[in-house]
Amino acid sequence: LVADRPFLGRISKTWVWTFARRIDGPDGAFGGVVFAAVSIGEIEKRFAQLKLEEGTTMSLRDAEERFVARFPATDAASFPIGEKRVSPALSAALAANPQRGTYQVDSARVDGAGRIYSYARSARYGFLVNVGIEHSAVFAAWRKQAWIAGGMIAILLLALLASWRLVRGAWERQAAAADSLREAQEIAQIGHYAYDLRKDVWTSSEIFDEIY
Repeated sequence: LVADRPFLGRISKTWVWTFARRIDGPDGAFGGVVFAAVSIGEIEKRFAQLKLEEGTTMSLRDAEERFVARFPATDAASFPIGEKRVSPALSAALAANPQRGTYQVDSARVDGAGRIYSYARSARYGFLVNVGIEHSAVFAAWRKQAWIAGGMIAILLLALLASWRLVRGAWERQAAAADSLREAQEIAQIGHYAYDLRKDVWTSSEIFDEIY
């Protein structure tokens, strides 16, 4: 498949992108060429059908990195169809890796929004697709996850605090009951003892020992 440079049709007055493919005969000899013209407007309609985050941009370039289509569509002055106009950031990224990569722009030329871009080149045909997502959209999911994680940590801390208060209250009640029992035994001059059959351990109070 061979892709020509996009051009403005003389009759339709619309931008089209033409392709050609060689047809071979049964014996492998040249049998002819099939031509096809794709409207740039149709490509932009396909872009519009994709479910993209608000503020996301997408552009398509041919194998020679000539601009073909963009979503959302812009005026021809900003992105002239068929011209090889590449931003310095994309140019530097392509120089580092012509197949795929990611780069960042603090202020886009069209609307001034800061975006993170990722691009990939078709290994078979060389077409280049470039997608830009606004910084706010990129970090929105991260912020949501951070809020969820923070909320879970807060709930866990509150649960731990409540558990600690329950344990501390039970311990204080047990200690108070033991003090009350000790005071009652001292006043009544009685004692107590306990024998653990399993461990074979004998325990007794001081008053019990004195009485015994």
